[in-house]
Amino acid sequence: MSEPTYNLIAPQKGVPIKAWTKGVQLEDQARQQLLNVAQLPFIFKWVAAMPDVHWGVGATVGSVIPTKGAIIRPLSEWISVAG
Repeated sequence: MSEPTYNLIAPQKGVPIKAWTKGVQLEDQARQQLLNVAQLPFIFKWVAAMPDVHWGVGATVGSVIPTKGAIIRPLSEWISVAG
């Protein structure tokens, strides 16, 4: 089996984060946003971060946040609760 093409970030709480950031710097602020989102109760399986991921207002730019049974709009409201 070949090595995954992504970094796996396993938070203490919540779902894992698959970050396609090998060889790319992941900003501390963006990493914290991803960790906050990963703790939300309706996230489905994992959060994904693309190579261009960076901090954003409300949600991390370059992230994919799959949900089950939920539609998210302004994510900033949830992040402040989870953080």
